Amino acid sequence: MYLPTELIADGKIVKKNLKELQLNREWLEEQIKRLGAQSIHEVFFAELQSDGSITLDKKSNGRPVRIEFGPMHSFIPFWEKYSIYSR
Repeated sequence: MYLPTELIADGKIVKKNLKELQLNREWLEEQIKRLGAQSIHEVFFAELQSDGSITLDKKSNGRPVRIEFGPMHSFIPFWEKYSIYSR
């Protein structure tokens, strides 16, 4: 188990956290699009939750709007995708 991790803060990708999670910008862009944003530029804040879901605050007229998503059933948590024990 791990703590929730910021992926985007103040509209900027938190590269250090992506690297620690062994994820990349392409993965993040794919997840953001799945959640209804056209690009990372529309996102004020995004956080990966301990259950693999993502909490997202989209920008709206310059102000953040919170959108919370439950666990994504089609989402494969990175710890399962990259774990040597999952195969």
